[in-house]
Amino acid sequence: MPVGALLGGVVGEVFGLPTVFIGAAVVSLAAVAYPALTVRQRMVREREIAVG
Repeated sequence: MPVGALLGGVVGEVFGLPTVFIGAAVVSLAAVAYPALTVRQRMVREREIAVG
């Protein structure tokens, strides 16, 4: 987290804050899209049954 804040500050200084905001949105979207596209309902059901 602190490294990301420092990197965001440097990118903001060099390229401007809109670049940081758009980059953060893209990374957030990728973090949500990856599991949404790779995790299948069957996998969720199997884990729910295993956990109880």
